Amino acid sequence: MKTGNNYNTNQMTLEISLQFRPEPDHPASLINDFIDSLNIAKNYIFGRPQVYSSPALL
Repeated sequence: MKTGNNYNTNQMTLEISLQFRPEPDHPASLINDFIDSLNIAKNYIFGRPQVYSSPALL
């Protein structure tokens, strides 16, 4: 009888440097600058609440 352990533990890993920054004229930099320049004052009202009260967690 199989136990359901059908996976490979000898997988390669992909390491990504957190210090990576695209060139200033790269489209990703331009999009990032545009998003940072937006003045969005509305609160996000969808999804789960950001803060929970202690009684709600019990």
